[in-house]
Amino acid sequence: MEEAVQTIIQNITDINEATLRSVLQDLVQKHNFDQKDVDQNLQLITDKTIAIVDQRKKDLQEAAREHCWKCHIRRTDDSNPIGLAVVGSGTAGNCRVRDSQLLPHWTFKGIVSRRTQQGTIQKEWTDVLNDKDIKAVCICTENSDHFQKAKEALEHGKHVLVEFPLATSYDEVSQLYKLASDRKLILHVELIGLLQLSHRKRKQAIQEQSLKLESIEVHFTGGWNRWIDPSFKNSGFPSFSGIMRLEKIVSLFGQMNYISSALKWHVGSDGSKIGFTMSANLQSKSNGAPITWTETRSNHSKRSTKYKYQFTDGTIWTDENEPPSWQPDGLFAMDLSEFAHDIIGDRSKEYHDQSQEVMHVSKLAQEIRDGAIE
Repeated sequence: MEEAVQTIIQNITDINEATLRSVLQDLVQKHNFDQKDVDQNLQLITDKTIAIVDQRKKDLQEAAREHCWKCHIRRTDDSNPIGLAVVGSGTAGNCRVRDSQLLPHWTFKGIVSRRTQQGTIQKEWTDVLNDKDIKAVCICTENSDHFQKAKEALEHGKHVLVEFPLATSYDEVSQLYKLASDRKLILHVELIGLLQLSHRKRKQAIQEQSLKLESIEVHFTGGWNRWIDPSFKNSGFPSFSGIMRLEKIVSLFGQMNYISSALKWHVGSDGSKIGFTMSANLQSKSNGAPITWTETRSNHSKRSTKYKYQFTDGTIWTDENEPPSWQPDGLFAMDLSEFAHDIIGDRSKEYHDQSQEVMHVSKLAQEIRDGAIE
């Protein structure tokens, strides 16, 4: 029976009443133990389950501490970890749940999700807002939900991390930063694209070689699915759902001016919309270099990003000669670590206050949207 218990809970990193019920149920239904035998050994099974999970958590936390020391995730005093709740259980949300239980800065307090999350703590959103032990929340829901959830969290005194985009309009972005400033709270936008090793190497090369920009072309292609539909209801306009493309350009070359934009629909033989191409013409504020960005989505298209950065000395960077992007540390973990350091007032020099850049690209995204749908 002990071996069966270990098999059942091999992927569980937290223990609660629901987990115990699931273990007992699986012993009977999947491992064919007699219900009477399980009932008689209830305390032994419970104690063994708790012991195995507790030891696994200790092992994972120690591994995470060692990981922090070896890589870019900065260590901090973990004697007073920050209570954190996660909203949303997609890829990003699950990464936040995992990392908040491994990194020494955090105490995972639960997840808000429409899906049942076996082996973790599930909470209602109102309970998260009213729980004084929860000091911070990660918003990992549909883009259209970011603004309202972040606003409510800030109003209840929580520090907030939001997956990009922060919101789907410039006005909403402005409101959230003002609210965070007024309440003296941290509002952190997930920008893992800026943490990628390849991006950091590009930025370092620009500074070391004093490269001067001549032109930029960025072309993104992706699938057409239920998340990004013709109404853009859940995703926001493509200039917002694809805002990381703008973030990377601004991070490397500084602010831009809006020139023009357009949105062209792809139509099937029956007249239905089967995709789109959004195009935007921008200009570098520092030297007037032209910048072209296109975002195309259609049925069965594979995801790819093609770019060309041309410099005045003849140097050309493309996606084909991009520096290696492999790195030993998880990007979501790095981002969550920086969020913790922001909260305790220990922001690194490399990851400075991002609010001005986020405000700038959100304004550009709004201008692109307004110009494309005129």
